[in-house]
Amino acid sequence: MENEEKLGRLSNRFRKALENVIARCKKANVEYAWDSGFLEEFALIIYVQKGMSKEKIFLLSAEDAKELLDSDFEKYVFVEGYRDAICCYEKGCVEARVKCIGRVADAGKAAVLSRIMGMKHKEVKNKIKDGVDVRLELNEGGDKGVRISIGNPSETFVAMTVVIDREEAMSVRVEGLQITNNKEAAEQLERVTNSLFFELGRKRRVNLFVSRQYEVEKSAGKAKWRVKKERESKVSFPKFEYDKEPIELYWHAVSAYKMPLLQYLAYYQILEYYFPKYSMLGAKREISNCLKDPNFNVDDDNDITKIVTCVSGKLGRYVSENELLGDTLRGFVSEDELVSEVNSEPLKEYFTKKYKIVSQFRVSKDNKDKDIREQLADRIYDIRCRIVHTKEEDKRGRLLPFTKEEGFLREFDLPMVENLANKVLIANSKKLSFR
Repeated sequence: MENEEKLGRLSNRFRKALENVIARCKKANVEYAWDSGFLEEFALIIYVQKGMSKEKIFLLSAEDAKELLDSDFEKYVFVEGYRDAICCYEKGCVEARVKCIGRVADAGKAAVLSRIMGMKHKEVKNKIKDGVDVRLELNEGGDKGVRISIGNPSETFVAMTVVIDREEAMSVRVEGLQITNNKEAAEQLERVTNSLFFELGRKRRVNLFVSRQYEVEKSAGKAKWRVKKERESKVSFPKFEYDKEPIELYWHAVSAYKMPLLQYLAYYQILEYYFPKYSMLGAKREISNCLKDPNFNVDDDNDITKIVTCVSGKLGRYVSENELLGDTLRGFVSEDELVSEVNSEPLKEYFTKKYKIVSQFRVSKDNKDKDIREQLADRIYDIRCRIVHTKEEDKRGRLLPFTKEEGFLREFDLPMVENLANKVLIANSKKLSFR
């Protein structure tokens, strides 16, 4: 009776569309309800599963209902933990809204797609204008492999989510997955997007995000001296995945718009995450050498004592945080690589004339007392301390926003610590596998 009463107040076109929606909901056992308080109009609400809760789809017009009817919405659920993400277990696909942050985002969808695809902006813009479905498509290999695409959202995605500007909307779609529940869908979406978007950030200098339960705003621009070299690389199907906690810190850093001090701390925390691993490398080598000795006898107390003796100096003494940072840098980046970078412009001039504006610690290949990684560790840690707190005896004071110091940090020190964060993530990546 309620359906008949509500439907009787609507136009014939809207009523017929909603009748079909209700019929399909009943057949698929999908919950629905009426809402009479939405914009002073009647609306049909469809409740779609989202993990342990349900997401609402409001049908306010005949067009809304028609879009839903043109999709196979009954087969889809929303992915928990994401603002706009849907998945179909039967089809093995997940789709999520994509947002771009940073300067390229201001130029619109065509600029984003042209950047990630390595095409000319005008060419992509004209294709979109002519109705061409321009998208980046990557394949794991063969028709049966995992497929990833970035471009226009599917009709099902548009029907089930709120897409205000269809011309500018973008989604990432992952197909060919083996998923049977919401948790698996969320995990696969996270793994794929973390891997691909990290690669796009490095190779194309474009920062993409899937919309989580929280919204991510615009990011600070990158230092110009980083851009040209890294935009040349070809984008390929993602091959590696990254540790969950540090990659989340990476996205936090990238999304910190106009807050270079916050970005710096997030990149530092990525390095800090790996302190335990790299601080133990020396001790592990010592133990390994002892155990590989053919004469080593596990039942001999003297041999056991040798192991304890050879590592006690490394494990027993207090190690400062900047020493841990130095150990970490030594673990994943070569001295020659850093010397080459520091000795090239504009860093060479910066570390010659203006380095004291941000930190008293200079980084130079001419320093014979410390290798470049130790010098860099001292500088990075000193800057971190100036951002977080000020010691009473330190007359320089804290690094504060909107100051000359922050400007120099953004231009020189921030890209440097970002680069190191990138490298440590890559050094600790694992092969991305869907099996």
